[in-house]
Amino acid sequence: MKVPKQLARLLENTLRPPKVLVACQGDLRQFIVTLPLLASLKKQVPHASIYVLVRRPNESLVTLLPQLEGSIGDPGIFYKSDFAPLSHAEQQVRYEELLATIQAHNFDLAILPQHNRAVAALLRRAGIPWRAGQATLFSWRNYNLKIRLSRRYRIKPEYQQALLVLRAIGLKPSFEFPDVLLENTAKKGKNIIVLDPVKRDLSQPVWPIKNFVAYAAAQPHRKFIVIGDHRDASLLHEHFDSLKNCHIETTLNVRQLAELLAHSDFFCGNNSGALHLAALMRVPHVGFFSQSRNGSNHRWRTLPLPGAPDTQAYLLQTSYDVGCISCIGQKCQYWPCTAAIPLDFVEQARLAWQQSQEEFARRQRTILKDESKVQGQLQNKLKQVLKPSAKKKKTQKNKKKIR
Repeated sequence: MKVPKQLARLLENTLRPPKVLVACQGDLRQFIVTLPLLASLKKQVPHASIYVLVRRPNESLVTLLPQLEGSIGDPGIFYKSDFAPLSHAEQQVRYEELLATIQAHNFDLAILPQHNRAVAALLRRAGIPWRAGQATLFSWRNYNLKIRLSRRYRIKPEYQQALLVLRAIGLKPSFEFPDVLLENTAKKGKNIIVLDPVKRDLSQPVWPIKNFVAYAAAQPHRKFIVIGDHRDASLLHEHFDSLKNCHIETTLNVRQLAELLAHSDFFCGNNSGALHLAALMRVPHVGFFSQSRNGSNHRWRTLPLPGAPDTQAYLLQTSYDVGCISCIGQKCQYWPCTAAIPLDFVEQARLAWQQSQEEFARRQRTILKDESKVQGQLQNKLKQVLKPSAKKKKTQKNKKKIR
């Protein structure tokens, strides 16, 4: 894709590094699937200063991402659950404050992986000279760098779909797993499993909470940490207080949850932000998905990890003979379809992770051994080549002494 020369010079300028703003105005799940875009952008333009526009609850995760310079928090004007309780006058005040904050940073480039007309209009009004996003009906007003991304004939995972926006600025959409830095690098706990049984967004079916209780009750020798929102505390205590091996946490922010997942052995939960956060922290996980096109395990698959088993082994979904595009909820005769996923599949997924990671570690050890052998052979050859030259130097020194 052809890129304007001015933009190419801007991205190549190392004396004045470009300031880039990436708008991730969705929930935690949508924010995490755009992180490969940030990592790829940082690798291809390492001198760029990258900022993100995110929801306030997700700002705590930004401090763990070394590829980011900073963040701008959405004060609650783009996400429906945030601006619903606000009056129109209060929304307008917050909008003007956010606009002034963006203008003060003097960004050179803005990227919108997921199209949002209100956010695109805000960035245009902020005076950012280059704005890249998806080509839509009215995109010519807000974007001057457009790319056509259609889901009508092909469905890609969300993280791959976000990467394609890099073509609009002349970069390759290559996947890079984002780095995460943790201050506390303690060892993982033994037999600690994190459960996320409650999902507030009921647009997609969920695995019933009674199945999570049964899974924890069947393994009394393991420790389970049940996470949730503070609004779910009464529901979680009602179901899990009878189990001695379960501990309930409902007051964690995103960063604290990331640290908890990093020190656990396994994660089990529905298709939510916590599931994608577990993949970001490189934790073996199992998730439950509906078979609809909009909520399938292909579209919302977690970030690919090295040594992971086949996605069908740990991203579980039903296989009814129904061509679902979007879930119609209780009108469907199979609702909730995810309740039909057997309990044994969770333990099978955990064992699949264990076997695949052991095999991956074995392959890595053989590769390192082969590399060390090759290095040893090269060193021996160098010694053999250098030995005659050392002998010649000795003979030359002896001749000089004789003279």
